[in-house]
Amino acid sequence: GSTFDLVDQWSGADADNQGAFPDVAATSDTIVLTYVRYDGTRSRPRCRRLGSAYAKFSAQTETKIQDDTNPMSWASYSAGDYTQGDMAICADDVGRVYAFGRDVSVAGLDDIAVRYTDDDGASWSGTGSSSHQTTKAMLWRGEDASTSPVNLSATWQRGRAVIAHTHTSTGTTADASVGVMFAGGWSSVQLPALTSTISHDTMVAWETTWLPYDMPEATGTAWTLATAGPPVIALGATGLSITGVLGQSAGWSAAPTTSLEEGIIAEVWVDVTLGTAQFDIRVGVAGPTSYAARVEATPTTITLTDLTSAAVIATINTTDAQSGIFIRMAVGNPNAGLGNTGEVYAWYAVATRGDGEDRNWTPIGNTAALTQGASATSLVRFAAVAGALGLNVVYRWAAYTYDSYAGTGTTQIYGGQGNPSDLLGHDLSTQPMYIADGVSVYGIDGPAFVGDYWTIATAYQYPVRALHWDEEPSPRRAWRSTDDTAEQIITWVINSTAANISPALGVARVLYLGGINWRTGYLEGRSGALWFPIATIDAAAGQTGLGWVRNDSIVKPDPGTPPTTTSALSRYLTHGELVGGYFATNAGANVYKILDSTPGAWPGTTLAAATTANTRLRIDASGGASSGT
Repeated sequence: GSTFDLVDQWSGADADNQGAFPDVAATSDTIVLTYVRYDGTRSRPRCRRLGSAYAKFSAQTETKIQDDTNPMSWASYSAGDYTQGDMAICADDVGRVYAFGRDVSVAGLDDIAVRYTDDDGASWSGTGSSSHQTTKAMLWRGEDASTSPVNLSATWQRGRAVIAHTHTSTGTTADASVGVMFAGGWSSVQLPALTSTISHDTMVAWETTWLPYDMPEATGTAWTLATAGPPVIALGATGLSITGVLGQSAGWSAAPTTSLEEGIIAEVWVDVTLGTAQFDIRVGVAGPTSYAARVEATPTTITLTDLTSAAVIATINTTDAQSGIFIRMAVGNPNAGLGNTGEVYAWYAVATRGDGEDRNWTPIGNTAALTQGASATSLVRFAAVAGALGLNVVYRWAAYTYDSYAGTGTTQIYGGQGNPSDLLGHDLSTQPMYIADGVSVYGIDGPAFVGDYWTIATAYQYPVRALHWDEEPSPRRAWRSTDDTAEQIITWVINSTAANISPALGVARVLYLGGINWRTGYLEGRSGALWFPIATIDAAAGQTGLGWVRNDSIVKPDPGTPPTTTSALSRYLTHGELVGGYFATNAGANVYKILDSTPGAWPGTTLAAATTANTRLRIDASGGASSGT
């Protein structure tokens, strides 16, 4: 990356010899170059396929990423200049390439589209379906030209697309802040299929999305704010925060139109430190007939309730909401006979900051006996309500889908999800495909079939086998215990039968200890049923009673005022020898980790201290006692 060779360039003389917002991605055998080019009607995405980095792109055939009947415009063009737009691409583990672009046409409202190719850019498709003018699913559907992600840049990471961006808004001053959206990833519950068979082309997508670029009520026309009190509502780096005292609340509601059978699916991401977060869905049609459910999250519980009858369906005792959770819920009724036959299914997933690549959903509860209500309108609502101790709730994400874009009575997830048949699987690749927790999967021989099941044995980054020289010859590969609150006992089994006394192969007994963070231990042997001591280990032997003085985080030897004499080390310390160890004062009452150490001695007399190079320690602390032994 230090130097580049010019291979090809466009003259920019006319619309056929210019483009904007270029990006590039590489599959196993092709370089895919994408850009936006004005074709006399609108600015559309195009791509060219290169066999090598030194192939001239101008000599390659141009492929349309979007056909000419699609009304989306990926950039604004006037008099030879592209004034705004976006194009970002990335390739996944198996070579599928995704393109992300922003619809800057008047009707596009800066929503972000997704196109993909399975054949190295030879042909492209859209995903899912939506009410957007393209009829295809959108990654971002804020429906507000003044509030949206912009300046997109994409990469693939651990089974998902990561899209870095800034944003535009009308009510904040943080538009230049860099944000990250995660699209996809491994999940145990996902949005359903529009039809009976799930695929990239038939998968449900969110019809309306909100992120804390701006207040929900200032974003598009979807959300309406209602308050009591009111509480303090603010946008910040952590999201949309609502704080207050008893009697105060705030809620945002939307009113999509749907059928009972197609229902509504919705999701929020929320942290609850004080008070209650409420998340409601109501599906209502003319008649009037409706079914409604609510998930309430507090610092200690998550509860699913039938809103019409106020009956509690299920409660989970958990503190997960304090660090953040996703809540996903679906409500509908596939039963033409109506009555108390509405269905709801709700899940939650832990969502700490820096969302993980694998999302495991936990069922909150479900029922197929929601009470029939008498509302003719539908509702999606997320809110924060103060309790006796106050209110501190943060929302980071809200989305919903409805009507024909939510699936059918057969595919909708208000009746639950069956795994693995309802999941959209990933293609098996000959290249390692990262899953989670250090596990990658790839195929080496033969196909895989639906229903195949593999169990992967647990592996550790610092396994106990690393202690043994014939497993890990280098001491650089270390063992670490899973906790430091209990005594650790490691046994070498020479013979599995306790009654058999088997000697070691040789007379030498060598135990090497390096980089340890404990002080005392024992080496023992067993004769029959009894264990007997061979050696007692004290990692601080010969290193106690040392005189020292400290300035902030720096500690150095100090025997004190003559004729004071303190203990001394009998050996010279090498550079960094004590790093990872601990410096203890006041008979072990105060213990500090050693971050760095210089070479030198630790003398015990003033004369020796003045005539010898002394070691110095940098410890993980400041303040406290300034000298001692």
